[in-house]
Amino acid sequence: MYYPALSNFSSPIYLASGSKSSSFVATDLNNDQKLDLAYANVYSKDIGVTLNSISLIYPNTPYQLVCNGDSVLLYITDTVPGFTWSNGSTNDSIYVSNPGWYYVTAPPSVLGQCFSSSRVFVQTHSVTAPVFSTLNNPDTVCVNQIAALSATPAGGTFSGPGVLNNQFNPASLTAGMSYTVSYMYIDSIGCSSLPVSISIYVDLCTGITETENEKIKLFPNPAMNKIEINQGQILFYDRLEVFDMFGRVIDARVIDDVILNLSLQELVSGTYQFRFTNSSNKFPSFSKKVLILH
Repeated sequence: MYYPALSNFSSPIYLASGSKSSSFVATDLNNDQKLDLAYANVYSKDIGVTLNSISLIYPNTPYQLVCNGDSVLLYITDTVPGFTWSNGSTNDSIYVSNPGWYYVTAPPSVLGQCFSSSRVFVQTHSVTAPVFSTLNNPDTVCVNQIAALSATPAGGTFSGPGVLNNQFNPASLTAGMSYTVSYMYIDSIGCSSLPVSISIYVDLCTGITETENEKIKLFPNPAMNKIEINQGQILFYDRLEVFDMFGRVIDARVIDDVILNLSLQELVSGTYQFRFTNSSNKFPSFSKKVLILH
């Protein structure tokens, strides 16, 4: 039997009737502020009553949007013995994180009473993963250099040592170390992204830049399968560290000759930082970006 929703009802109400019923009356028979159904049964020549036990799930909305990884509280206040949620729970309230329909049912009770509930569809929302710009973010800065930070989608928050607003200022940091900068944002739905990170190496850069340094040459650059590191006649630098674009050390070795031919076969295409140091600290460290193309 279908009973169309009246004022103050947000959805149709379904009530069971008897065998070949007629002369239906919808009214509140048990003072629970819900419409019940009384009907005359032609075959059995009696009066049947169906009490309305359709309950509402709260929050009382057809759809609930949940940030991926979070949960929403669903609860029902009008219960009967033996009721069960669609996910199998028998608690009055449940925390839900999986998408799908949620409702409450119960076995038929006495007096022809039926029990059911409204339905709520839970939908999960995933935030687009943020990405650091590979063009604007430095992998190495001098200790007196302020660098702008950039990531997409814009409007998020950068955090980490030396970070203020959208800038990385290493003035208060220790040179010769790498620092992790993280970024996350909240989208228009109000869901937070997972943080992403990059590593920035802070170099002392005392009186030496790439263009001023004549003590060491790298050729070719961009390079493919190998690169020659030539220090001329004197071994100025005896240590080499190679950093990837995330600031991770992927190669470290001792240099024992003024000319070093370094194989690049095991490195994937990308930009790398070659950092040269002197074990006796006679010369300031020197860094050079190398583009590897395979």
